[in-house]
Parts: sequence; C-alpha cells; structure tokens
Amino acid sequence: MKFSKIALALGCAAAARQLISAGRHLDVDRALGNIGLARRHSAAERILPVLACVGLGAAVGAVVALIVAPSSGRELRSRLTERLDEAKHRIQKRRDEVRGDQYSSSGNGT
Repeated sequence: MKFSKIALALGCAAAARQLISAGRHLDVDRALGNIGLARRHSAAERILPVLACVGLGAAVGAVVALIVAPSSGRELRSRLTERLDEAKHRIQKRRDEVRGDQYSSSGNGT
C-alpha cells in the first residue's frame, strides 16, 4: 500500500510538471478564442491608431496644400525650406527636452 501511494504521488508530480511546462507556451488570446471569448481592448489600443492616421493625413494634407498653393517655384522652395528648418529646430528642441527629462529622472544628469 505504501508503494502505491508513492507511485501515485510521483505520477501527480510528473503530471503537474508537464502541465506547468505546457502552460508556459499558452497563448491567452488563442485559449480565449477556443472557448468563444476575446480579450477586451483598452481605449488607448483603439484610439492611438486612429490618432496616428489623423496626424499622418494632416501632414500629407499640409504638404499637398503647400505644393498646390499658387506661388512661384522659388517662393515655394523658400517657404518649404523655412518650414522644414523650423520643424527641424522644434524636433531637436523636443529631443533635447526628452533627453534632459531622462537624465534627470535616472539621476545621471550633469
């Protein structure tokens, strides 16, 4: 009788080990899909792609508006150069601000 209890305990331990190793490869979305359920997406997961598309559309529209606007080629190139330089400076300024925030939050600031 003692041998059967030991064998049962070893069998349960082996099964539990296999179950744990199988659980490591379990995909939650696939498991939920198998039983007819789905994970609820957060508001950010739904809104961010829409905002990205709106921003991209606005940028493309601005470029098209600049190109189509009635002006000479020289004036258009001059305006585009000025605006690109302004955008470049704003991006560099923002990049420097973000880097400064990272250094100050990590304690590595100079």
